[in-house]
Amino acid sequence: MDPVYELFPVGLRILGVLTYGETALTGERVYADEELLKIMFAPLWNEMGLITGA
Repeated sequence: MDPVYELFPVGLRILGVLTYGETALTGERVYADEELLKIMFAPLWNEMGLITGA
């Protein structure tokens, strides 16, 4: 089984934000339900697409 499903309920989504640091990539992960992500990223939410097939 996928380790992510073991740690987090299926209802949570993971959003990764990566930026370029001085020597490596930096960034954050946000673990939240869809409602909270829509509140936090309202202007960007409609522009995002679903990534399928892994």
